[in-house]
Amino acid sequence: MLRRRLRLRLAAEPMGFRRRREVKRFWKYYAGVQTMMREASATAPMWGVSGWTGLRMTAQWSFADRGELATGGLQHGDAEDPDAALVLVFTTRQSPGQLVKELQFGHVLEGRPLDRELAMRFRRRAPEPAPTSGVEIPVDGRPRGFRYWEADTGWQAAWRFDDRYALVLDTRYRSGRACLDLRA
Repeated sequence: MLRRRLRLRLAAEPMGFRRRREVKRFWKYYAGVQTMMREASATAPMWGVSGWTGLRMTAQWSFADRGELATGGLQHGDAEDPDAALVLVFTTRQSPGQLVKELQFGHVLEGRPLDRELAMRFRRRAPEPAPTSGVEIPVDGRPRGFRYWEADTGWQAAWRFDDRYALVLDTRYRSGRACLDLRA
């Protein structure tokens, strides 16, 4: 009887070890991503909305093959609250129009069942959207000329500030563009 219990216990333990190993692997990966984010934010210019008093956290981040920042973002506001203001501020190395296209595509699909393969094919083939106008938004206290896209759910704006990086805003903030002041 004792031998049978011991065998049963030994047979059950590898599953627990496997689970713990998977959990450890996840947290090791997560710590690596956090390190990449810290290093990227130290070398790439990052901005936030000046004077924002609400919730602020990291948003979507992506990295190039060599671990360099492709796109990094800060979220201002609660994305789960449909009545609250929400501003996402991205620093990106990719084409700002391409990032705007991806953001708009994500808004269209929000809350809908997704056929991933069809969505990816469509997203790759769709052209970059043409801006609806231009707008000036202060960055570090100086007005900058942004390309502007109006949408049903909010608006996007993009400004390329040097040959490596662009600043892209994605928002459902309805009370006006002029009240935004971005600070490094």
